[in-house]
Amino acid sequence: VWNDLTPLVASAMQSGETELEVRFGLGEAPGGGFPNGVPEASFQRLCSVLQRSCEEGHLTPISGGWQTTRDLCYTSQLRVTLDQRGNREIVRKRLLQRVDMTGYSSTPAAATTNEPPCRMRFSWKSEQKVASPSEEELGLLEGVRHKQRMSFAYKMWRFDLSIIRGAPCNDERWIDDAVASAEASYEVEMELIPSACTISDTPSQYLAHSMLLKAQDICGILLNSPLEYSTLRSVPKIAQRSFLGMHEEEDGDKSGGGRRRDLWGGASAVARGRPELLLLSSTFAPPPHQMRGQAVAPATSPAVHAQNSPTRGVWRGGGGWGPG
Repeated sequence: VWNDLTPLVASAMQSGETELEVRFGLGEAPGGGFPNGVPEASFQRLCSVLQRSCEEGHLTPISGGWQTTRDLCYTSQLRVTLDQRGNREIVRKRLLQRVDMTGYSSTPAAATTNEPPCRMRFSWKSEQKVASPSEEELGLLEGVRHKQRMSFAYKMWRFDLSIIRGAPCNDERWIDDAVASAEASYEVEMELIPSACTISDTPSQYLAHSMLLKAQDICGILLNSPLEYSTLRSVPKIAQRSFLGMHEEEDGDKSGGGRRRDLWGGASAVARGRPELLLLSSTFAPPPHQMRGQAVAPATSPAVHAQNSPTRGVWRGGGGWGPG
């Protein structure tokens, strides 16, 4: 699956638009769509793990606790974001490419239960800020998302945990009522922090590998499948090289051979029991038809720039408004 993710990362790095993110969902959505967030219990478990890791000095909290914002979504695909300090930002987001994967717990207990899989959507998006659109350019209001978010940073990655109350709404006078009657959903996202790394000097394979490993860690926590660690001395050298590859938490350079530092604990170790990941679909290759446990063919090489058309905002139920 690393080979399937690399084309997406490479295309984003070749352009000036490097908004790379991963959305997580648990279970199966009606009609085969992407799951609408994760269960509250899984969300709270992940939140506890990240907060504990902050207390131990491995992660950095962003903005000091829960932050509240409100997104107003319009038919023009413009999104107006209002924060709790009264700031206002207007942006137009566009989905350029995406790769969907699914993760299964690799613990023996998972094989005897019907635990839902963890879905991951790796996306490359563009985001254009708009200064002062006219009413005609803004279009009609069609939805609102009330968001309470806590964020954490680890090197070049940000982890966002959001409690969302989203609802369709076509009149600004009824926004508060729409939010008050909406059911809460729980969303987990991970996003690249471009300012935390030099994009032009970072190999796409290195960035893709880092992105995949962090997503696996989050997937494992959501699946309640804790990783088991073994010291490097107990792992054959060939396995060390295969696992370490080009991973940014190595001591030393990016060519491999260093010791891996665990995202949550800081110990030099090799993780065992990472969730098994399979490719579901990619905009760079036809959707694979392999079943779980079978080999997945690598994606084809990407074009230099993606040519996908803009994605219209789609209502996803309780999770709110936004691109699919």
